[in-house]
Amino acid sequence: MSFDPTRLKTLVLPALLGVSAVAAWCVVGVGLLVGLIRPDLWVVERVEFEGQERSSASSLRHLAELQNGTTMWGADLAQVRDGVERHPWVRSAEVTLQWPSSVRVTITEHEPVAVLVADSMSYLNAEGQAFAPAEMSDINYPLITGIDAEAAALHKDVPARATAAALELLEALEVETQIPAERISEIHFRADRGFTVHISNGARILFDHGEFHRQLARLDQLEAQGVSPLAPFHIDLAPQTVAIVRPLGLEVSGVEG
Repeated sequence: MSFDPTRLKTLVLPALLGVSAVAAWCVVGVGLLVGLIRPDLWVVERVEFEGQERSSASSLRHLAELQNGTTMWGADLAQVRDGVERHPWVRSAEVTLQWPSSVRVTITEHEPVAVLVADSMSYLNAEGQAFAPAEMSDINYPLITGIDAEAAALHKDVPARATAAALELLEALEVETQIPAERISEIHFRADRGFTVHISNGARILFDHGEFHRQLARLDQLEAQGVSPLAPFHIDLAPQTVAIVRPLGLEVSGVEG
């Protein structure tokens, strides 16, 4: 009988693969058995954080409250998530097990768009949530002022509504005009007058309550007539039929719009 290497290959390879599969399952089975008998061997050795910039890993690790000696089987992921989300800069957290010995926490942080100046200074996100105290070394955001105890005394809903309106105006200015947010130093609220936008070069633009898009359209008309909102003007857009433009330090003039 002649030797047929092809036939040998067809016989040996499946046998070897079968042995390999059995061996792999044996390893898995032994691992599971050891895990059931000795769960203390599957201890969480590392808590890894990713996505954080403002929140330090040390403070997040403290809030996670994952005790030394916690096993991979005994880690309460929901508790870790809830603890981490107590950090003022953390908007949300997702916690997963990374076998064999790590817990990974993926952080989504708040993004500040303005600083609310009231009894204290707080960062605001785009939804108007004051989520963390503002630091004097990092207040390079538009300041929202005038929404204080006096405004709250008018009605309990005034502060929240005024804050939402100020952020709406801030977004509309950035989208519909050539005034970037970094050029806006302050948006000041007055219940009797509306909102005064202070530009970093000293210019001021006064908006009535609501109907910001109508008033911004009038601002576009002023630009077409050569009145730049980035120039040192006081521009009052509150009147229904006329925009009042005054170069700072000069007399008032009316511009139809």
